Amino acid sequence: MQGAGCIPASASQVRRPEAMKYHTIEQLSELRLSAMRNEYQRQCELPSSQELSFDERFAQIVTAQANSRRESRLKRLVKSANLSDPTATLADIDYAAERNLRKADIDPLATCDWVREGHNLIVTGATGDRGIIVPSREKAA
Repeated sequence: MQGAGCIPASASQVRRPEAMKYHTIEQLSELRLSAMRNEYQRQCELPSSQELSFDERFAQIVTAQANSRRESRLKRLVKSANLSDPTATLADIDYAAERNLRKADIDPLATCDWVREGHNLIVTGATGDRGIIVPSREKAA
């Protein structure tokens, strides 16, 4: 009664899951889906992943690829912007009195609601030095 229950019919069936994993990993590499490949490999190595449903595991794999692409796109955009300090953040802003900047004016800009609402942002003065940021209430044309 070969092949019944949990007993493999042949030695080749024992290796089939490993061969399928290898083939899947190779295909993901060929398709340049490296984040999906890495997440799939991670899941294969973690016994706890086997407790998840197919949909949960697949969602994690797809999410890893989507996050990787978003991150790569952001890195590419920051690089192409030729920023003087691409690592600068809002937390780095110097609110010294002589700069005439108020945190209460800058914080609402961080949400980018003004962009979604189609408003302009007018920067006066020497940017990167002591420029003054004035949010405009007029929508962009």
